[in-house]
Amino acid sequence: MNILESISIPHRLFQLCNLSQLKLEKKTWSTAKSRFLEIYSYIVVLCSTALLLYGIFVPTKVANKLSSDIGKTMDFIQLVSIRIAHIACVIETLCRRNEQQMLLKRIQEIDRLFEISLNIDVDNRKFRSKNLKSGLAMITLYLSCEICIILVTVYGPSPDLVSFWILYFVPFIICGIRYFQYFIFIAIIKQRFRKLIDVLANVSLLNANKLSEKEKLYNGKVPATVKLVKNLNKFNKNLYRNGFDLTNLLVIRDIYNRLWELSILVNKCFGLSILVIVGMDFLAITSNLYWIFLNLNKYSTVYEGFVRVIASAIWSLSHVFNILTIALMCHKTVESTSEIALGVHRIQIDLYNDNHNSLIEQFSLQLIHQKLHFTAFGFFTIDCSLLYTIVGATTTYLIILIQFHMSEQKEITAKTSPPATDH
Repeated sequence: MNILESISIPHRLFQLCNLSQLKLEKKTWSTAKSRFLEIYSYIVVLCSTALLLYGIFVPTKVANKLSSDIGKTMDFIQLVSIRIAHIACVIETLCRRNEQQMLLKRIQEIDRLFEISLNIDVDNRKFRSKNLKSGLAMITLYLSCEICIILVTVYGPSPDLVSFWILYFVPFIICGIRYFQYFIFIAIIKQRFRKLIDVLANVSLLNANKLSEKEKLYNGKVPATVKLVKNLNKFNKNLYRNGFDLTNLLVIRDIYNRLWELSILVNKCFGLSILVIVGMDFLAITSNLYWIFLNLNKYSTVYEGFVRVIASAIWSLSHVFNILTIALMCHKTVESTSEIALGVHRIQIDLYNDNHNSLIEQFSLQLIHQKLHFTAFGFFTIDCSLLYTIVGATTTYLIILIQFHMSEQKEITAKTSPPATDH
């Protein structure tokens, strides 16, 4: 199965959400630019930008309420950040549509190398079913979180479902789909690295044969004349086999180089949007944790306060899930390169063959200098250390917000308390 066929269903979703301006040609399984999708994306960018500017600069009743409360101000910032993240995703997709088309072509070229040079099927059919299950799990999580937030909004003091769905829910879902799109391409790279590791495990430039009957008679110690004849026979028998493994190793080097270039192309196509979305997730996590603190601190009405705490916790978990998913996927993909390095180290080599030794040495240098890494527009690396960084930053800013809240409460108490009278 062609890689474009395996991602055809998610690709339609990407087109609907303005995350791809490429159409798939099913007869040849190739990509082509779509003028209709480009115009559709331009219209969405203009409308989203106008809506964002209207919400920021036009004074409304909601904006007036937000200016007096730190918690609601944080919600306003969170809402604006989600709109900005949505616009950034669509604009980056428009600007990087050539790179995205090249990305899909490079993947097809790598798959052809696996099939023609290594006689290996990359198993895109299994890849499709696996990623469809991942996509359904992510959509289920998002919908569950949104249902909780909608219920809180309905039972809140001033429900406004229309503005909530348009201004908050839709951009958040599109940002989540952008995460899923990024997840798919990282999974493609990871799967092909796993195939390389399997091939590398069977490469041996010096085949080890079992002891012959004469060697058993000598308890493994064979005279020099017998060894010389035996080595000549081994050389003649294994000449084709060694040449085959040597060719395979050259192909593995070429595929590794192509996958490394593919990772650079993925960073170019998704770097800016991932940077903005991760920043949005950080703001959302901090804002919801602050709201949990406020509800636990006040707890004016037991039922309403409990529902708001549960909703904020689930809402935070959805953002944590986004970061956790891509961080683990990128971390596991990078770890695959370490397994390739160990596989190269375990290859049996011929110490008297300079060609074999130089090939192993060149491949080792290639692994050192072409290190795989995924970044958010070059600002930070996406791996498991990102989780530690976000936890530390969230804790720091949460403490600052709590301090602001306590000082605000002291000012309110000082204004409302009667002045002291002297007797």
